[in-house]
Amino acid sequence: MGQGSAVCPWARVSASRVTPVRPGWPVLGGPFIPRGCDRRHVALDVPVRTRHAEHVTDLPATHPYLADLDAEAQGWRHLVEIVRSLTLEQRLAPGYYVDPVWSVRDVVGHIGTWLAEAGVQFERIRAGTYEGHDVDIDGLNATFLEAMRDQPWDVTWTQANAGRTRMRQAWTELLEPSEEAAWWIRKSGVDHYEEHLDRLEEWVGELRRQASSSR
Repeated sequence: MGQGSAVCPWARVSASRVTPVRPGWPVLGGPFIPRGCDRRHVALDVPVRTRHAEHVTDLPATHPYLADLDAEAQGWRHLVEIVRSLTLEQRLAPGYYVDPVWSVRDVVGHIGTWLAEAGVQFERIRAGTYEGHDVDIDGLNATFLEAMRDQPWDVTWTQANAGRTRMRQAWTELLEPSEEAAWWIRKSGVDHYEEHLDRLEEWVGELRRQASSSR
């Protein structure tokens, strides 16, 4: 995805596409807590500590979405590591996109609102009230962006974590696989993270070079 556009191509991903976990993503046994970070601010960032030797999600091995939940958890942790490596000023700096102008805060708000929406749809699937995924992706992107625009960082970060927590809770309650659930999994989870990570890492590099040159 280029830096000049805020349209998410993941919204139109083929139903047969499966994105693997990125090489080098760690499988961690507990929350990622950087040195010096207040542990009170990480409680919602990641799921509970695993009981499985090679998994990060505490569910029975027979759960139909266990592997997908693990992949999402690892992708989220990678995103958390990147975001927590930045200062507050860097998280708010414009430049991730230039048209419209996005910051890291905007990326987090965008991801968080789609996680929350996926949680709502999972709950509807489970309740039998789901109406399908024929939605206006660009329209929802614009609506979500406007809703989160200029929110303080703490509000944006809390919303993203709360949306993810709700999404994962509803996801774990889906005990039968379905194509509709799979669509929302790809749309809001690791595939969506993947669409933003390359540009995010590139932008973080630019921010760090700017910080070094200003010293």
